[in-house]
This record gives sequence, C-alpha cells and structure tokens, in this order.
Amino acid sequence: MNNLSVNQKNSRFHCSLIEALILFIEREIKEELTLDYLATTIGYSAGHLRRSFKMVKGISLAKYIRRRKTECAANEIIMSSRFIVDIAVEYGFSSQASFSRTFKSVTGVTPKEYRV
Repeated sequence: MNNLSVNQKNSRFHCSLIEALILFIEREIKEELTLDYLATTIGYSAGHLRRSFKMVKGISLAKYIRRRKTECAANEIIMSSRFIVDIAVEYGFSSQASFSRTFKSVTGVTPKEYRV
C-alpha cells in the first residue's frame, strides 16, 4: 500500500511538471524551444524532462513541439493571407523546405494544399 502511494505521488508530480511545461511551450511557441532551454527554464535536467514528458504524454518532447508549432502555423495559414515562408520562419523553421516536410508529415498535405 505504501509503495502504491509513492507511485501515485510520483505520477501526480510528473503530470504537474508536464502541465507546467506545456503551458510554457504554448506561451512561447514561436521561440526556439530546445530541450536545454526548456530544462534550464523549468529547472530540471534535460534527461528528467525528456523522460517525464514521454512517460506522461506518450510522445517525445521534440515531436510534441514540432507538432504544436506545425498546428499553430496551419491555423495561421488558414486565417491569414501571409506568405507561407513568413509563417514558417515565424515558427522557427529553418527553411520553407523543412517546414513543408514537417507540415506534410503532421497534416498529410503540403502547406499550399492546406491553404486551398
């Protein structure tokens, strides 16, 4: 019984940590969100953050960030008439080609097809 209680406390701790991390990511989504930057900002080691995120969300932290950046960019593609390359740069993608590859892997279509 005591061991279960410790596991429950650890689980709640990890969930709270990840909830705080996700809120931070959402607030700073247009910034360069490297694992080291996030770890320093949140105050935990990069390894602990990576393991905790994977345990709670079932997806790697890097993949989650790429997906969220892509989803936010997709919303801007639909809601604005801005150039796609400008949106890609705003969300931290290094090139339009890199953005297009990531976008297609997340949405199944290219950014141009998505806009139509």
